[in-house]
Amino acid sequence: MQKELAIRYQDNNQIKEAIVLLEHVIAVQAKSLAEDSYEQLQSRRLLAGAYQENGQIQKAVAILEHVVAIHTQTLAEQDDERLHSQYELAKAYLANRQAKKSIALLEPVVAIRKPILAEDDPALLGSQHSLAEAYQLDGRVQEAIALLEHVVAIEAQTLSEDHPERLKTMHMLALAYQSNDQIEEALILLEHVVAIRTQILVEEHPSQLASQHELAGIYETNGQPKKAIALLEHVVAIDARTLAEDDHSRLASQYELAKAYRANGQLKKAVALFEHVVAIQRRILDEDHPDRVATEKYLAVLTDALDKGLGGV
Repeated sequence: MQKELAIRYQDNNQIKEAIVLLEHVIAVQAKSLAEDSYEQLQSRRLLAGAYQENGQIQKAVAILEHVVAIHTQTLAEQDDERLHSQYELAKAYLANRQAKKSIALLEPVVAIRKPILAEDDPALLGSQHSLAEAYQLDGRVQEAIALLEHVVAIEAQTLSEDHPERLKTMHMLALAYQSNDQIEEALILLEHVVAIRTQILVEEHPSQLASQHELAGIYETNGQPKKAIALLEHVVAIDARTLAEDDHSRLASQYELAKAYRANGQLKKAVALFEHVVAIQRRILDEDHPDRVATEKYLAVLTDALDKGLGGV
């Protein structure tokens, strides 16, 4: 009963309540159930998922490593429970930016699932999608592109044009193209994703804002700063209504908008926005945090240019 309530909490985005309840459930189960019992392992996986949603990635990783270790000892290599727990751990490693550990788990999962599942099976496609993401994080962009192009082709046959999973895969493929300097391909794909999401999602939906943010970055890379500015000003305006001032996504959009202003010769606007971002980062980030260091360096360069009379409007 308590576990079912925790699941309902999680489904209702009441993550902290779900965590408290699941921690209690596991503490009780630990006194009466064997460590490798299905019930206890299932509860631990649920708690790991809740931790991950709550940004407690290290705790999620620790739990899932424990679950995978037990499954490795007790279940056959091709057992679906074992494969699924390995997949969940690999995704937690990805969230923790541990690409090589994620790849080491996902490559055998894909290799085992590929000959026994249909090519459009969601479990296989999900594993391939995550493996491509890990490849990209590890700098293996060509391998990521090959895998994502395969997944996109399969999903084009089996999912509707506006299906969230299909749009998610196309979004990721566009970013892989961008990393591989295939800017035209990236633009075509991401403009399509943004156009579809504009039709089906509210303007403040995180997926839509993420696509617009990334599309603006591609516009800037492609020497189209005015298009980048128009899109980022839209994103920043929505973020201002919906996100806290120190939210990472909001700061990232402001940072990118400041860069676009700079690329368009609008140094005064760029400096003003960078000063705002730096002021917040100094409150919430350590002095040596990479994001804070990068913003402060960028601001110093632009301030110097402005002082020398090189600024625009």
